[in-house]
Amino acid sequence: MTTAVLIGDLLLLVGGYVASIYTWPRVKVLVNGLETEARALRAKALDLENKIRGLGK
Repeated sequence: MTTAVLIGDLLLLVGGYVASIYTWPRVKVLVNGLETEARALRAKALDLENKIRGLGK
């Protein structure tokens, strides 16, 4: 019985973790707003582009 409970708990933990990975971006957009999230992603892309260009020199 103890093993079954531990396996069930482990499955719940893994399931919750997987669900959080897939739902976190949606929650983040709802909280921050779509426009704010788009600005943040553009800034990250620009930083990455600048880093890549800096490595090419």
